[in-house]
Amino acid sequence: MKKYVIFITACLVACLLPFAGMAVRPTTASTENKALPTFPGLKAKDGHWNQDFFQELEQYFNGRFAFRNELVYLDAKIQGSLFHVSNVDSVTYGKDGWLYYSSTLGDYLGHSRMDGRQIYSLAHNLSLAQQYVEGQGAGFVLAIPPNKNTAMFAAFVVPFNNIRNSELYQAAANAAGMTASHSSSSVGSTLL
Repeated sequence: MKKYVIFITACLVACLLPFAGMAVRPTTASTENKALPTFPGLKAKDGHWNQDFFQELEQYFNGRFAFRNELVYLDAKIQGSLFHVSNVDSVTYGKDGWLYYSSTLGDYLGHSRMDGRQIYSLAHNLSLAQQYVEGQGAGFVLAIPPNKNTAMFAAFVVPFNNIRNSELYQAAANAAGMTASHSSSSVGSTLL
């Protein structure tokens, strides 16, 4: 019976500590890119009862409870080191602690590649831009920066296989072939 009392007491202390700790050590600085919520008023700006008081009070507590920043950091550390996942849905956890935006995963895996029509349209638009720039007496240079997944592929997630380089080369070669008739210099060599 005594171990149940100790367990229940420990659970109650863990649940009440963030609330009770607000009197001693409230969160006063945000580690996120947003302002800390302010304590809501009982009356709205028009002088009537603030009908959103309890929702605003919940936002106030969620943003300011004691040890919030420390607990968020601890959660990220535990999920990253123990489970090798990110505690944020929009972020993919890579090797050696590298973090990647999940929205770029399709590009890395080759799921969101351009089809033939899109490649043709890209090559056509680039050739038009090249003609305009060269018509103004300047040299046309196209620099395509790699995304983090491609540039740091050794640190990316191990189970994923990225798009083969030969497929990338073929897509660039197709684009170069489409623009060869429009220009004296090859866009394909710039694409690669």
